[in-house]
Amino acid sequence: MATEKNSVSLTEEQIFSYAADGFLFIPELLTPEEVSRLKIAIKEVLSANREEVDKESASDQLRCAFACHTYNDTFRRLSRHPKIVEPVRQLLEGDIYMHQFSVQPKVAFEGEAWDWHQDYDAWKNLDGMPDTRAVNTGLLIDEVNQFNGPLYFIPGSHRHGLQKSIKTKVRRFPSASIENSNVSRLIAQGGIYSPQGPAGSLWIFHPNLVHASSANLSPWNRTIITQCYAHVDNGIQSPTRPEWVAHRDCTPIIPMTEGCLLD
Repeated sequence: MATEKNSVSLTEEQIFSYAADGFLFIPELLTPEEVSRLKIAIKEVLSANREEVDKESASDQLRCAFACHTYNDTFRRLSRHPKIVEPVRQLLEGDIYMHQFSVQPKVAFEGEAWDWHQDYDAWKNLDGMPDTRAVNTGLLIDEVNQFNGPLYFIPGSHRHGLQKSIKTKVRRFPSASIENSNVSRLIAQGGIYSPQGPAGSLWIFHPNLVHASSANLSPWNRTIITQCYAHVDNGIQSPTRPEWVAHRDCTPIIPMTEGCLLD
């Protein structure tokens, strides 16, 4: 499970680790100054009253703010940051586009859990994405620890294809949770890994990787910016969700300079 620092290009070891485990975790990829700039942008997004904002089911707290890169310049720059874009281009072996962008805060004491699931379940069945030539990336804006709602990955679970799931709709859009018996079987084979670390760290994972996250029962916020990229030849074919949830524009992303967030 690769956890070494990275500038732009992935090492052969990291690429091999991704193929085997289905994910990478790269500590402190961005600097504290870059994270501070992103925190300012997050405050701007959270104060806006927009349809792209999804709320927690049990409270009025923000659960997910979609497509921020389409109306906020700092997030537009982040979506083209070479420290994120270039490793993704390596893993997907070519030009990429943004399939989905979101800010996901888990507010202290109130942030809810996400059930065990696979992203490709929605990307295939709700968006019509032809195959799994895509990744999910997550940038930690707060330090993530075992108490404030971290993610859980099942290493190697991406190699078992889509799992049987239970369809639900607890919020605005349909979702799917993997049956407990399948989760137990996969954990018996691969175990559980939780990517935890300081702000500025990044995880990248395969769309078939089985993952979940716990509720935030701590006094510390846990905000993550997720950017889901896909190969330009893997554009969605039959979207059922709004464009601000699943983007139709497959224009290749052109990376900016490494200092783009601070320029």
